[in-house]
Amino acid sequence: MKKTIIVSILFIIWNILVISYANAGVNDDFKAHALQAKVIHLLTGIPASIQLSQAYCETNFGKAEGIGTDLNNVFAIMDFPNDYWEFGNKKLSGAYGRNIYTWREYIHPIVSWIDHAYFFTVHAKFQLYKDWQFWCSNPPRYSGHPDYWPKIKRTIIKYKLYNHDIPILH
Repeated sequence: MKKTIIVSILFIIWNILVISYANAGVNDDFKAHALQAKVIHLLTGIPASIQLSQAYCETNFGKAEGIGTDLNNVFAIMDFPNDYWEFGNKKLSGAYGRNIYTWREYIHPIVSWIDHAYFFTVHAKFQLYKDWQFWCSNPPRYSGHPDYWPKIKRTIIKYKLYNHDIPILH
């Protein structure tokens, strides 16, 4: 009984996310993707503003050639050997600084949103259920570029993405 309820809830959430993503073809991508970001915010405590800013800065909501368009990787999530989650054999290689990396491929862009949320629930437990300012002031320790989180913060402020956060969770 308990397993059936959990599966049913996950099925409903999956459908909400897929439907919201399918409707995300309008010009204002922040508003178009806000529903899926809010659902993930509600379930995980990752502010919608953080998700929206990262999706925009990383791949312009999956429109970036290669990573976004070919791999359905909205957040430019890199693939590492023996990583926690594996999605397929086809990877796109690219340079970041002097190193060569591969990016994950997803069957659908919404899976990238789910993987991104899962990554944070594993690697940013301290930040969960905190507001976007806390995230930008105390960022997760996975990005080595010193301007990454200041860029996320500038994007949130510029586009007022904090308006998409669910205030009751903070």
